[in-house]
Order: sequence, then structure tokens, then C-alpha cells
Amino acid sequence: MERAIHLVRLQSLWSGLGIRSRILLGVAILMIIAISCITLILEQISHDQAQQRVERYELPSSVERIANQLTAELTQHLTEAEALAGNSFVIDWLSQEMPAEQWPVMERYFLALQQRIGGNVFIAPRQSATLLNFSNGTTAQKRLSASDPKDEWFYGFLKRGKPYELNLDISDFDKRASLYINTAVTAEGKTLAVAGTSIDMSALRKLISSYRIGKSGQVYLADMEGHIEIHPEQELKEAAHHQSAFLDTVRTLIPAAREQVAVQALTLGKETYLIAVRYIPALNRLLIGEINDAELEEGRSE
Repeated sequence: MERAIHLVRLQSLWSGLGIRSRILLGVAILMIIAISCITLILEQISHDQAQQRVERYELPSSVERIANQLTAELTQHLTEAEALAGNSFVIDWLSQEMPAEQWPVMERYFLALQQRIGGNVFIAPRQSATLLNFSNGTTAQKRLSASDPKDEWFYGFLKRGKPYELNLDISDFDKRASLYINTAVTAEGKTLAVAGTSIDMSALRKLISSYRIGKSGQVYLADMEGHIEIHPEQELKEAAHHQSAFLDTVRTLIPAAREQVAVQALTLGKETYLIAVRYIPALNRLLIGEINDAELEEGRSE
């Protein structure tokens, strides 16, 4: 009833207007509608342009820069491992079938190296199939077995014949999770041992968490299957990177990421993320950048 009364009043007001007033009022209403439409269109264009700018330039450049910085940091450890594997002193000792009288000198060398670079220093001669680990001024050893799944890192590495590999594992000695850099010690085309260094996982997580994209964007390392290995919030099971759709998106981006930073938007529930992936050849790992669209919206409004 009230609606009908309002309609009657509006009709009465409209009927009371002159033709000129009606025309002016109609034009004003059309102008308001047109201005509103133009404003909405311009806002959408601005939104799209801002997102394209982030996707094409800002996010890729940030991820590329971080990839270069992270590579430089980890390459130092890789260089130390390769220097150990190429040390003529170590190669001669192995080639001579590890004479016992030389062991005290070799042990001092490995312990001094470990004290200088930190982490663990290790060598596993192929002849003895024994892992020698040097850490915190002490020497420990373990017999390796091809039937023990925990020793697959050694036997698998020998089978694959690569010059080096990065392997996430838990130490049999200090029970700490670390990133191991396994390198082949070779002479005359034969692999004599697997030697290398390790980086403690807590140190790696601290290093990764120091890199940011914007205010809240994060980066982390994954293997070539897209599985997250190092993340500052690894323990948060509800985080975006634990969702299957996230892994699917990363895997979709991997081929393009070998050439340049690949970016794609991902919506999970009410949240939208921009995911950027870059392949790091020196580490044979993926660097993944993640930024929430809410932050992008905040940046657009500033």
C-alpha cells in the first residue's frame, strides 16, 4: 500500500513538471548514469592494468632478484663442497686406498674445514662404504648398506652419476634436518667417494624468511616436482602452499619457469594469490613467490 502511495505521488510530481523541466531532469539522470558507468569502467581498467603491471613486471623482477641472491648465498656452500671433492690431498688418500698412517692428518684437515664453514663435513669412500662425519670438533662414522633405505642417498647418487646433488635429510648423528650437498670425488673417470657439506635447516629457513615480496609476500624452495622443501611457515597446515590446487598451479608453471619467471593467479576459497615460479639451475630447485591479492588491492588504493 505504501509503495502504491509513493508511486502516485511520484506520478503527480512528474505530471506537475513542465516539458522543459522533464527534459532537463531526464538529461541529468542520464548523465549520472553515464558518469557512474564510466567510473566503474575506469576503475576496472585501472584494476586490470595494476594487476598486469604486477604480474608482468613487479612480481617477476622481485622473484628474479631473490633467485639471484639466494643462488649466490647457497653457491658459496656448493663451491666449498666442490673444492673438497676436488682436493688433490683427498683424492690421493683415496687413490692409495686410505692408508691408516695418513688418517690423523686427514682427520685434522676435515675437522679444520668443518670449523671454518660450519654445518657438517662428510666423506663416504666407495671402497669402505663407510660414512665419516665431522661436526663440532668430533668425528663419527657409520657403515653404509645398500639394503638400508636411509643409505639410498649414497648408492642412488653413485648410480645416477651426477657431479653433485642437493639432498634434504636428517642426520644419523645429530638428528637435525639439513640440506646436504653431495659431490662426487673422482679420479681417472672413476668415482672414489661421495663428499660434501651440509646447511642446517633452521639456518636455511631463517635465510628464506629474510626474503620478502612486498609487505607479506613470501618465497620458498621446492623440488622439481613442486613439493615445498623450505618455507618460513612450513608448520602451518592451513597455509596456501599446503593445498593441492597450489601444487597443481606450480607444476603447470614449471616448464615456463625454466626460461623466465612464470606467474599465474590462484583462488583458494575467498583468497586470491599470485604465484610466481623460477627455476634455479645451480640448485636444481624451484623458487616460488607468493603474494596475497589483498595486499595488491591495498597497494592499488594508495
